[in-house]
Amino acid sequence: MRAAALVDHVLAELDSIPAWPTDPRVVMSFVGIRSEPDTSRLHHAWWERGGRVVVPRVAGERLDVVELRPDEQMITSSFGVPEPAGRPVPPSLVGAVIVPGLAFDRRGGRLGYGAGFYDRFLPTLAPPTLSIGIGYSFQVVAGVPCEEHDWLLDLLITDEEVVRCGHPSR
Repeated sequence: MRAAALVDHVLAELDSIPAWPTDPRVVMSFVGIRSEPDTSRLHHAWWERGGRVVVPRVAGERLDVVELRPDEQMITSSFGVPEPAGRPVPPSLVGAVIVPGLAFDRRGGRLGYGAGFYDRFLPTLAPPTLSIGIGYSFQVVAGVPCEEHDWLLDLLITDEEVVRCGHPSR
């Protein structure tokens, strides 16, 4: 039930974005691992809406953006993350980025796994690309530790609420 509510909230927010920089609408998501939400339902719903889904693939110290297609075979990375085997696509195609995390706060702070991939990747995207953290309500805490290089999210979406964090479109 939590997973369905989370996906419904994410889809409602994505559907409400007034102007997408690309057509079809391209969403960068992730393939959930460990305690992260299962994003497969979200991906299928987005494809049904005519959108495209891209996911990150670790390439050294950076993230490449690779298109995910329905029923695609995945390769497990050295981080244990399933990744598509296709060629990278230009990050400029991305209109919104759905970001995983271990914990989030209401000002847009996010605690990841500590490698800093998203903190390096997100600033390279042109405005108005939205950064959207998704997780469950129990992952929202009073504050996560943030340093100067940490990227603050535009939106936080949980199974219970949508929090506008106050820095859209930097």
